[in-house]
Formats: sequence, C-alpha cells, structure tokens
Amino acid sequence: MECAPSERNGGSPLHLPRALRGVTSAPREHYFHSLVRELAQHLGVAYAFVAEVIEENPMRARTIARFGDGKSLPNTEYLLDGTPCHDVIKQGFTLVRDSATTCFPHDTALGTMGVDSYAGIALVGDAGALIGWLSLMDRKPIANEDLVRATLEFFAARTEAELHRRRLQSALHRESLQRRSAEERAARVVRDALHDDLTQLPKRTLFLERLDRALLRGDARFAVLFLDVDRFKVINDSLGHVAGDGLLREIGRRIRTALRANDLAARLGGDEFTIFLDGVDETAAVAIATRIERAIEKPMLLEGHEVVVTSSAGIAFNAPHYRRAEEILRDADTAMYRAKDGGKARFEVFDSGMHDRAVDRLQIEMDLRRAAERGQLHLVYQPVFLIDDRSMTGVEALLRWAHPLRGCVMPSTFIPVAEETALIVPIGDWVLDRVCTQMEEWQSRGRAEMTVNVNLSPVQLRQYDIIERIDTIIRRHAVTPSRLRLEVTESAIVASPEATAYILRQISGLGVQLCIDDFGIGYSSLAQLLRMPFTSLKIDRSLVEDVAKCPAQREMVRAITSLARTLNMQVVAEGVESAEQLEVLQSAGVEYAQGFYLSVPRAPQDIG
Repeated sequence: MECAPSERNGGSPLHLPRALRGVTSAPREHYFHSLVRELAQHLGVAYAFVAEVIEENPMRARTIARFGDGKSLPNTEYLLDGTPCHDVIKQGFTLVRDSATTCFPHDTALGTMGVDSYAGIALVGDAGALIGWLSLMDRKPIANEDLVRATLEFFAARTEAELHRRRLQSALHRESLQRRSAEERAARVVRDALHDDLTQLPKRTLFLERLDRALLRGDARFAVLFLDVDRFKVINDSLGHVAGDGLLREIGRRIRTALRANDLAARLGGDEFTIFLDGVDETAAVAIATRIERAIEKPMLLEGHEVVVTSSAGIAFNAPHYRRAEEILRDADTAMYRAKDGGKARFEVFDSGMHDRAVDRLQIEMDLRRAAERGQLHLVYQPVFLIDDRSMTGVEALLRWAHPLRGCVMPSTFIPVAEETALIVPIGDWVLDRVCTQMEEWQSRGRAEMTVNVNLSPVQLRQYDIIERIDTIIRRHAVTPSRLRLEVTESAIVASPEATAYILRQISGLGVQLCIDDFGIGYSSLAQLLRMPFTSLKIDRSLVEDVAKCPAQREMVRAITSLARTLNMQVVAEGVESAEQLEVLQSAGVEYAQGFYLSVPRAPQDIG
C-alpha cells in the first residue's frame, strides 16, 4: 500500500486514441460527460468525474460530470477536507494505488462506493489558481499507473480550458441575471414613481406627459375629464380609512372598465381622478362621462356596509390657445367645481366664462387676505324685535366688506371663499373681538341687557382650539357671556352631529347662548335638537317669504314654534319684509322677528 504520489515509470496509453475519438466526437456542451464516460470505459475503472472548487466557499467542491458503473450519475457537492481531492489541491497530482478508505478514513463516500484506488490531477485557470480536478476511482488497485497518469495529463489542458470557459459563461450568465434584475428593479422604481400604489393608475406626472404629447400634435382632438368623489370625507371618517382606500380602489377599477383602449385614467391624489379622452367630440366625451358616472353610482360593499357614492366631473376640450398640459387640466378642474356648486352628482363642460369667474374668485381671495388689516371690513347690526310691543331685544352682527374697487361686497360673495380657504377662522376671530368691543361700549351706555348674535362658521367649529379662542376673546373684554349668542346653521350640524354636539356643549359651558340658524330647510331631526344645547332657533327666511300666502308654510311655522316651546327655546323669524308676514307669524305663536320691514342693518352708533 502506498499513499503518496507515484513516480511516472514509463508505458504507453494504449486506449488513449479510442478515448480521444469518443470525447472529440461529442458536442462541446457535452464535453465533460463524454470525457468521464470515455475515461471510465477505456481505462476500465469504476468511476470517473470532473469537479470544481465552489468560488463562494473554497472548502467545498461540486462535481460537473460523474460516471460510474456504466451510467451517468447525478452531480453532488462535498466538503474537501479529508478527501483525496484535497491532496490534489496541495500536490497537483495524487495517486493512491490501493486501500484508499484506509488513507482517507473521514471520506465516508469512498467506503459507500467501495473504492480502493484513486487518481486525480489538478485543473488550473488562466491566473494560475486551482479551479478543479479530473479524477478516477476504482474498486481494485490501479494496475497501470503510468497509463492513468498520462491519460489524465493528456486531457487536463483541454479540461482546464473547458472548465474555464464554463466558468466564464457562468459568470456572464450571473452578470446578465444581475443586470436584468437591476433593470427590472429600476423599471419597478420608475413604475412606482409614476403609478399610484392604491389604484395602480398613473400619477399626475405620467398623465401630464400624455397631455403634453397630445398638445404637440397641434390639431389633435381630445378632452380631459377631471373627476372628484362627492362626500368622500364623510365615508372616510365614518367607515374608516381602510374602507376609504377600498372605495378609491374600486372607483379606479370602475373608471378603467368604462374607458376605451386609447384613453388614460390617472389618480392625482386623494379622491381626485383625471381621464384623457383621445379623439373625441363633445357627444362622445359626454357619453363616456355619463358611462363613468353610472359605473361609479352602482352600490359597492365596504367593510360590511353597502355604500352608494356619486361623483362630480368637469370636461375641457382641446383648443388652439392651450400651450401646456396644466392649462387644460386647470380648466377641467374649474368645470368640476362648477358641477359641485350646481348640486354634485353631475358633470359640466368648461367654457371661458368659468375661467373668468375662477380668476375673479382668486382675486377675491387675495384681496380678502388683507381686507381686515387694511380696515376694509366692518360690522353692521340688524335689530331683533319682540313682536308684541316692537321693542328691540337684541341685534345680529353682520359682516360687510368695503372694497376700494368693487364697492360693498356682500357676504354671499366672499364668505364661501373665506370658508373654502379657511380665512374664515381669523376673520371669525376678528368679528367676535369687534362684537365684544362693541358690547363693552353698549354696556357703558346702559344697554347691558341687549343680546348680540354672531354667526359661527362650520369651518370654525372644526378648529381644535375653538373653545380656547372664544373664551380668550370673552375674557379679554370682560363681557357677560350670556349676552353673546352664537348662531350655528342646520347644515353644520348634519355634517357631523356627534362631534358638533360635543363642541356646542363645551361652548355652552362658557355661559354663551346658542342659536340654530336657518331652521326648517330639512336637515335637522328632533333627536338632534334634543342633544344640542340650543336656547333659540331662527326660522329660515324661505319659510317666512310665503307664509302669508301658503297655508302649508303657515302650518310648518306653527309646528316649529310649538316644537321650540316644548324644548324651552325662543323662536325668531328672519327675513320679515311686510306687515302681513309679521301678522301671520304672530298668530302662529312666533315671539321675535327681524327683517327689513322692522329695521335695516344699522351702524353701531345708530343702535339706540
């Protein structure tokens, strides 16, 4: 038995030509399998294999091709330490004539296969580093070691070249996969940047690119539809954000299904969607808008609740004056707001008058931001009278804006702008502060018993510090809180009754009176009134207008008055314009009234 490398002692590889023919006749991709088969068969050994060092872990090896007992064997990985292959790494060539299992007791595979002899030659790469080995194993002692060594040496160079080529191909393949993976990741990043995570629709950037390309075509015929979900915030707040997200996903899906193949829908953010309609005239665009509207209105199930939503939309058509995508998108947005102002659940087609009104509205906003500090805002006070003796019991503070160019701007013009932009919050603070200042003056003139009504906007009610704001102003002027009466509209209550009731109870806790304004237009319920700390209500002027001519309205006023008395609330009729109206109101049980018939709004110094 000898466990050391053998010395070459002559001899000729008689079977080498036949083995060489067998290897070279095989296709290149089958070189390794052909090699081990031909070596095993023509040298008469039990096993032949080619193995390579695993680059990621040089202490392990994997076979590339294995042949044994007359057939190809599956490849395997193994640990090098304690194997004949490990000696090949150290010595370049190893030959164990017999008793291989004794020489390598830790190599259990030798015992399993019944191997008695082993021969292996190292395979070296271009840089001189070992990359693998070509090996033979047999169940009997190797008889002709010169033949074995010569054969292995003969095939080593070609095998090294093929193994090196294989490794290069593998490296190129890995590099290709890595590059492809990087490209896919980059594509995903780009897609994620340009598409909405929630709906998978394109975002604003991609939509504007499509619009710009369409505008570059010059005479292209297309339209842009700007869509907003009606009352989305109510659904989001009542059912939760999960339901809100589900709603937006479903709306995005329904919009897609309602479009043609060459149209493009996008989500701009929140509950706003835009749609590019390619090659349409007004008839086709209206038909598609109607189809989208009907698709959205179908009931959907959200978090166990069946929900029906509507949408408002604006349509703008391409025109020669458009130069940038943002311009046509702006006009579609303007038309959408016109649809909302017109009652929601509808769409409007843009016209130039809408743009003029939008510009005018923006100018009002800009001017309003500086109106208070420039001294343009002032208050007038409309008296409230006890009908029986026409005595003045209080006043309502009314805001006026003296614009240097527009003249007197009425609240119906600027209050909606103030509420939309939240300017109503600082303006509301200014109004309350001026009212309390005026109450101080009236108290000094002996009118301490007079009640002053001040309108409170729904936007003010939603401010987290509304209680602190009111309390601070009242304390600053040391007025009697009960002489201050804050008016809240029915619409403000119905939007969020529970939250509003909580805020109103806190305001009432300051000692301030509360009045429900515009009562009778169909929003409030008796249950809501019972939860609110109101001390008075104002009958809406729409009921007062025809109360003398319409028996049904007369009965409505009588019912409201009866309800208010049951709840210990004062009743005030507003908008009284004639003696006939006043007489009917009095017969219906109404105690207080205000309106132009009784008195126009007056300057503070004219309140007697």
